[in-house]
Amino acid sequence: MILMKLEEDYKLYSHDSCIATTHESPYKRLSKENCDEIFGVVDVNDIRKSVNTGVYLGSTTSNTLMSIATKQSLQQPTEIEVEFEMENYVKYVPKSLETVYPTGGVRPILNENGCLILKKK
Repeated sequence: MILMKLEEDYKLYSHDSCIATTHESPYKRLSKENCDEIFGVVDVNDIRKSVNTGVYLGSTTSNTLMSIATKQSLQQPTEIEVEFEMENYVKYVPKSLETVYPTGGVRPILNENGCLILKKK
């Protein structure tokens, strides 16, 4: 599967079809934070907060950090091969006249917001 970065949104493609996205749509949902992590996106606002609320680094250092973050965003790939984080599960078949057989398998893990969790392949 291919995760594509499109400006501020992400889309997940499987066999040339979109199957999930970070914006509102009928597709499955992706977490922007999870996608940012995969792409190594630096949040410029986090840098600003660190500079403003943390130790004073001086305007030269602050501008340098912003410049590095901007350059990094320009050099980032727009596509990365990913896969779902998976978990094993067991589903018990209701009792019949004979025996109960557990059926199981693996399924994608969802975060607390119901978004698929991805990892680099």
